[in-house]
Parts: sequence; structure tokens; C-alpha cells
Amino acid sequence: MRQHWLAPLLVLALAGCNAEGRETERPQCPRASAPPGKDVVTEHPEGVTVAERGFSPGGSGRTVSMGAVIANSTDRVAYRTRVSLHPLDANGKPVLRTDTWLHFEIPVILPGEQAVVGAGGDVDSGRTERLDVEVDWTHLVALDPGNLLLRPLPIGVQNISRAGGAMTVDFGVENGPGCADDRVERGIAVLFRDIGGTVVGGGFDNTRVANRCAGSGDRQQAVVKVVPPTADLTKTRITAYCDVADPRGTASPEPVN
Repeated sequence: MRQHWLAPLLVLALAGCNAEGRETERPQCPRASAPPGKDVVTEHPEGVTVAERGFSPGGSGRTVSMGAVIANSTDRVAYRTRVSLHPLDANGKPVLRTDTWLHFEIPVILPGEQAVVGAGGDVDSGRTERLDVEVDWTHLVALDPGNLLLRPLPIGVQNISRAGGAMTVDFGVENGPGCADDRVERGIAVLFRDIGGTVVGGGFDNTRVANRCAGSGDRQQAVVKVVPPTADLTKTRITAYCDVADPRGTASPEPVN
């Protein structure tokens, strides 16, 4: 799970000296690697589902903010889960001529955990009256606590501000000191709720800051340009998409991240 309410889990063993004064062997830091089974595709998985969804059309109807919560109820890790968002008008017709920017790939959802997906932008025709969300496929792999990629990724939200219709969230990724991290960021997903807790939209920051997934709790920023006016920013949720590589160019349709 890549959510902001988790507590840090990574504990590091440091080198020391034994009773005779000789330095003991320093344990190796955990590394991130693509898990075995990563090439076995499960289409429309029963245990990886859309738990919540919501959207908000702009006042003129020419923009839309969309968000969804994806839950993994299996006892395995959902690796590289493909999720597609489909905003529709009152007649069930797409409001976009192309939706290539609405295909996302969530790198890791741990067993029993959730991840968020979000997007916002202009529509081409009509007004969004419905949002369909599909979990197209995933790769269900065994949980391996020794693989850094498959460990919880604690995120601490430090500040959220709003200006000119956009939102900036300051956060820190907490991986613990002392170990290099070879994970690669694939974007930051944001989910908005209203004061009653209903999902009203979301966004995605795909700027990909170097070493963001390594983290030491230092301040990072994600920016979302389309924010629903009813969003209660204190209820904002974020998911950091961290992987071992950028797989774009290996699947069709390609994910935006």
C-alpha cells in the first residue's frame, strides 16, 4: 500500500563489533526487483476491484475530475495493475475523442490494501454524467518481504494548499536511512473527497522527480491542476507509484505512466 497513513516499517541492521573487537559483517540492504510471476497476466481479476469511484464536472462542463480506489482483497501482491477511466455523457457515450491519458498502471498493491487512481482535464464534447472504471488486468505474485519493492511505502503528508484552482501537496516518502533505493517513480496519484467522505475526483502528477521513491522524509511536491470545488483537502489521499523500471513501450494501449 502506498498511502499516507502508514507507519515506517523498514528496520536497518548496522555493522558493529563482536566481543573480540573485530567488526561484524554488515548485512546487505534490501533491494527492489521485479517479482517472479510478473509475466503471468490475470485479466479482470476477481480479487482486485474498484472499491469506490467518483467524479466532478467543471462548472461549464468542459472539464472533469475523476478518482477511484482500487482494492486488493487477495492474499497475493497485485503487480502492475492496469486501470482505465471512462468518462461518459448521459447517453453513455464517451466525452473524449481519445482517452490514452486515462490508462494507468499501479505498480504495487499489497494484499488487503488499496491504491488510488486519479485524473483531471478537458472534455471534447458533452458533459460528464457517469464514470466507468475498469481493472483490465494485473499480475498476482507471491508476497516477498525481502524484496524492497513489495514492502509498505510509508508516505507522510506535510501540507496541502490550493491556489488558482490547482492544488499542491507536500509530502515525504519514508524508507528509513542508510540504504540506497533502486525504485523508479511512475507518478503520484491523488484522490479527492467532499466533506461527507464521498469521492469527487482526483488527479495525477506525472513529473517523475529523480530519487523520489528513495525518500528520507524530505519534502516532495505533487501538483494537480483540476480540483473539484467541493473537495475537502483534509481528506486528500495520495499513492506513490514506485516500480523497478519504466515499462512504457511494452504493452498496448500504453499506460500514461
